[in-house]
Order: sequence, then C-alpha cells, then structure tokens
Amino acid sequence: MTNPYSAQTLNGQEMDVAVFAGLSETVEMARAIRPTIPPELAEQARAGVPSIVSRSEKLMAGIEDHIDLAGMQRGTVAAVSGGAPNVPAYLSGAPLAMRRRQQVVNSDQGEIVVMVNTFAPARMPHDVARRRGAAALALVRAASTVRPVRLFLFELTDDRVLTIIRIETAPLDLARAAWAAGELAFTHTTLIPIQFRSRFTGGIRCAADDATEKTLKDWAAGLGAAGVLFTPPLLHSHREHFETDEAAARWTVRQLATISDFA
Repeated sequence: MTNPYSAQTLNGQEMDVAVFAGLSETVEMARAIRPTIPPELAEQARAGVPSIVSRSEKLMAGIEDHIDLAGMQRGTVAAVSGGAPNVPAYLSGAPLAMRRRQQVVNSDQGEIVVMVNTFAPARMPHDVARRRGAAALALVRAASTVRPVRLFLFELTDDRVLTIIRIETAPLDLARAAWAAGELAFTHTTLIPIQFRSRFTGGIRCAADDATEKTLKDWAAGLGAAGVLFTPPLLHSHREHFETDEAAARWTVRQLATISDFA
C-alpha cells in the first residue's frame, strides 16, 4: 500500500509529512490499512455530526456578547440596486449606480489559516473534546466574517510524523468539520493506522510543541496565509478552556483578538 508520507525538512527538522485533501480520503486510507475500522466511520466522514454544530451555534451567541460580528461583517458596496444612489456613477452612466450594505470580507488583509490540534488523551471526556471542536468551528466562522479562512486538522507523533488534513471552507461543511474536530473517534481510530504507514515506527501521539507550531506557521505561510490561529491539544493544562461553554467562548474571543480586524 502506498505510503502517504514524504520526508521533508521543516523548521530545521526532518519529518515525515502527509497532507490529505479531505476527510473522506483520510478515512478511506485508514480503512484500507485497517479493515476492522467500523464502516459507519466512513458515513460520518461523509455526513458529519450535526449535534456539534448546535454547540457551535451556542458559542457564536456567546462570542457576540463580546464582539459585534453582525456589524463588522457589513460594508457599503456599489450595486445595480440598493438603498442609496451613487450620483457620480449615475451621471457617468456606470451600471453600478446604487449603494447597498452587505457582507464584506477583507481579502486585502490576507487569509487566515486555523490549525486544529486533534490530540487528546484516551481518557479525555467526550464532552470536553466536542466543545473544543465547537470552539474551533466558531473561531473559523467568526474569522470568516472579515477574512478568507482555511481550516486544517493536524496531529504529531513523538518521532516527528506530522499528519495534516484539509477541511473545505468555501463553503464550510459544518457537520463534517464538527465531527472531525470534536469526536475522539476520528483521531483515535482513523489517524493512528495512517501514522504507522510512516517510515518511522513505534511513535506515540503527542501534543505539539512550540517548534511544531513554528513549523506549521512556515508551512501555512507557503500557502499564502497572512496569519495562523491554533486550537490547543487537549492536555490537562488546556482542558480548562473547554470545560464550559462560557470558557470556550472566552477562549475563542481571545484568539480572535489576535486578528487585526478584531483588535
């Protein structure tokens, strides 16, 4: 079977890196490697888990207690029809002779990449993991009101095997993204067999360190990203950010504050 990993030197470190184009591709490879993986996993990769989406909706409401998302995402643009005339455009015969208010994304400021660290210990409560996934989705949704956003999941092993999975954001498939970012079954069942296709063996999943985040920032910069936001691994030191909906909303607001549009 084809090894999805390739040796790369990133941030001065030799690593095995695999980048998957989407969730279905990731799950299909995992099931080919380990046929005992339940078939419903493939269905969840296709259809997602709507229940985590509702958690994301709740967090969006909590974020709006701190940030006026509705006001930030609207601007005045030239249009064929609208609520106010553009007199100079009308007199010049331009077709866009009206002005209207609509959602505006500030693409001139550059794209934001959100990197979701899927690491979680085996005994981490599912509720905490799902809330972390909901917070990641809320972060993407809020950031996308002002900037183009790309979403990736990633995980690292202690022998420098890095797995990156792209999640479609144009448009964002909420239910599928929620499943991958918030369900422990995805990372525990799907990623482990794939990681052992690397040329390294015997590695164990681990939380990414500062050097890995620097590596991923450099990787995202190569995609043209103007900035990178990370969700933390679910170590006990980070768990407090996702113990309650209020804590998760506060964490998301802090991440948004690092984007100049929200500062």
